[in-house]
Amino acid sequence: MGLHKILAKLKRLKNFLEKFQKMEIGDIPMMYNFAIERYIEAQSLLATNQKDSTLKTIEIDSKEKFLTTKRSVKKRKEKKRITTFILNGKIIDDYDSIIAHYFNHFKNIMLAKSSSSKKLNSNCLVHGNKLSLQQ
Repeated sequence: MGLHKILAKLKRLKNFLEKFQKMEIGDIPMMYNFAIERYIEAQSLLATNQKDSTLKTIEIDSKEKFLTTKRSVKKRKEKKRITTFILNGKIIDDYDSIIAHYFNHFKNIMLAKSSSSKKLNSNCLVHGNKLSLQQ
């Protein structure tokens, strides 16, 4: 299987997982923006009439919703971060070591020579059967 096929399959999987997340959890960035808008709106309404208990309740509820979605976004970002790796059975959690480890890992992948990228040795081609132009 070539890299193009693997890439295509990964893109399809990514699209499927994004749709699944939106169906099961919801669109977190959209929920966050909506919560911010509602909270700002509630604050401005409360600022115009500070004695209204209904507006105070709405402001408290919108603030709680905003803080909940903010925590969800923060938790999501923290889950995506790479904070440790295991080397020879030892857990490494030093930030600089993590950066160096993953940088070297991907550098080795990108600079690795594959058998398909090596040049053909013309001395090897002299030996053995060869096709003619008519064949």
